[in-house]
This record gives sequence, structure tokens and C-alpha cells, in this order.
Amino acid sequence: RTPSHTRARSRTIATMAAADDSAILEAREASIETLVSMPAAADDSAVLLSDETWQKLVATFDANGDGALDLSEFSALVDALIEDAPSSTVTAEEIAGNPAFGPQRATVTASELRAAAMKGVFGDLSHVLPLILRRILVAQPTPRPQQPPQQCPQRAVPRSATRLPYGCAHHNIKSDLYHNRPVRISIPPPTHVSQAARFEVIVDAGGISNVGRNLHIELLAQSGRPFRIATMVAGNSGRPGGACGFEDGTVRALHPNHSTQEEDVISNWLATTCHADGQPLTDAVADGAHPLANMLYQQTIAGQWGMSNPAGTDKFTIQHVDYTRARSASFYGDAWVVEDALLSSKRVAPPAQKSYAVTEAFPTSLVFVAGPNCGAWGRSDRST
Repeated sequence: RTPSHTRARSRTIATMAAADDSAILEAREASIETLVSMPAAADDSAVLLSDETWQKLVATFDANGDGALDLSEFSALVDALIEDAPSSTVTAEEIAGNPAFGPQRATVTASELRAAAMKGVFGDLSHVLPLILRRILVAQPTPRPQQPPQQCPQRAVPRSATRLPYGCAHHNIKSDLYHNRPVRISIPPPTHVSQAARFEVIVDAGGISNVGRNLHIELLAQSGRPFRIATMVAGNSGRPGGACGFEDGTVRALHPNHSTQEEDVISNWLATTCHADGQPLTDAVADGAHPLANMLYQQTIAGQWGMSNPAGTDKFTIQHVDYTRARSASFYGDAWVVEDALLSSKRVAPPAQKSYAVTEAFPTSLVFVAGPNCGAWGRSDRST
């Protein structure tokens, strides 16, 4: 488990999710025949009136675990209903603004949601409420046993703690992609861009960091100032940092010999940053014992996404996507961004000698995305 402060930040970011994609996927794929064959809990009126059912409904879409739905979580519920009523024109904002909910508030509880539904606030979605309520009531997973969080061992705080930037921003456009809505960009395009964006394939034996370093030098020579360069990382959507990231908040196996991109970028980033701070990453501390490397991991990507229950075999993820069934591009509309990171060139000498040139660093933003495993549907219960 990650430290409590990291879990708290992760929980806050999770509330930004616009849709509970697992629930949407379940709603899409469940046919009428499947629903009819389900063991009926009761007739529709009894299902609608059951307090237990509404509590489970809220729990299904409650991303931050506070027992109520905020607007983004409520929007996920409405999206799931629309799956069974695609002709509906009602929006989550319209429903939430209905006077039947009473005074405007930040969240709505199960009892408030049930009372408002009885007054017809869901409009032309009301007739599909029994479907999703029965589906959730019947298919509710067995609660997982709560495991006490594992605390990281006490480590000395690196001297750079007050001046190195930390943080990880979560960007979620899953709902926009699913509904084919234009993705709004909050800032204007840079004025120096005089031509349309282009896609170029560059092959480099040292990998993506070498391409970024060369681009940094090229742009710096042209304009005399550094440009913002983003480095996209095809991440393991079930485990931040891939094989380098661990539940106890430590990072291990930090070396330049990885054959997979995420682990290579993680190792490069932490080795370069630790060197820049005067705390080089040596073999003796590259396997979970480097205070600064661990703190960088803990205060950026640790706990931001991944399996909800890493020790189990279920498919629940923090980002609410079941990747064993995510056959739509919209399910991959998450990005986690670490700004003000550092990467360096990677030297490759024959036959297979690799090293990070940590003195040849360049600034970049790391953009972690869920990397689809093409053709690997459900390979393993814990695989994404």
C-alpha cells in the first residue's frame, strides 16, 4: 500500500473521473436475455424501494469512498443509464439541478437519490432504472477483506524536499471520447507553431529519451530558449511504474537494461533526478533503498492508478476500468502527467553495454497512459 498522504491525494484525483467505465461496459454488454435470466430480486417496484439496492448503487459509482456521489460520479451513473436508453437527451447537470433534490449541494446520498428518483427526476431514463438496479444488486461482487495498509519504513527526508517539484495531474477524457464530444483545451495553442502538427517516426537504439534529448537541443538552438517536451509512457495500467514500482512505496530494479519502455523511463527519470540533486543512484541503493527515489515515486505516480486490490485476483482498478474487457478506445482516455521531470541520454555500446548519461539531462513532462495489450484479452487476472 502507498503512504496515507499518497492515498489521500489519489482519492481526491479519482473524484475527477467523468465516468465509471466498468459500469458503463457492463451496461453496454448486458442483453435483455441476460437480464431476464438473472435471478430476480423482486419486481421493479420492490427493487426501486429497497434501501439496500440504492446503497449498493451509490457504492458502485462512489469513486472517492465518501458514501455519496459528487457531480462527476453522478455523471457516471447517468452515462450508465443512457447505455440502456440511447435516445435520451437528458444530462447529468439537468437531473442534478432538479428542484426535487432540494437545495444545491456538492454531493447526494443514497436516500436522497432514492427520494428524488421516486419524484421522477430521471425523466426519460426512469424506465431503465430498474434494469441497472437489478443488475447491480445481483452482480454485486463479494466484498474483499480489508487489509491493513503497509507502512513504508522510516527514511530520512532528502535535503531537496523543499525545492524539488512533486505531483501528478490526472486528465480524464473517457466520457468525451465515448460520446464523440470535442475535447476542450483550456489554453490557446502556442504562438510559435506555424504549421500543422505532424507525426514522425524516429528509431534510436537508446530509446525515447535520446529522441527527446536531441529534440531539446534542436529547439534550443533554433530559438535560444527551452521548449516544453512531453514524453509519453505506455504504462502498466495495473501497476504504476511497472516492474519498478511496489505497493510499499519503494522503487526497485532501477537500471538501464530494461527491455520495456515504462521501466526504462522510470529508471532514467529517477537516476537523472537523483544525480541532479547530488544524491546519485548507485547499485547499493537502486533496489528500494534510495530515499529520494522512493519519495519521488511516492509523491508522484504511486497509487494514482492500478489494481484496487494488488494482492487479489479481481479486475477492479482505481481508474474504474476493467481492461480485460476494454475493447473501446474510450476506455483508454486517462493520462497522468508529472511535470518538470528530468530525463537524460542513454548510451548503448556493443555488444550490450547500456548506461544513462545523467550529465546530459533535459526537462520534460512524463505523460503516463494505459498501454493496450493488443490481442491479450484476459491473459491473466492481474494483467492489464
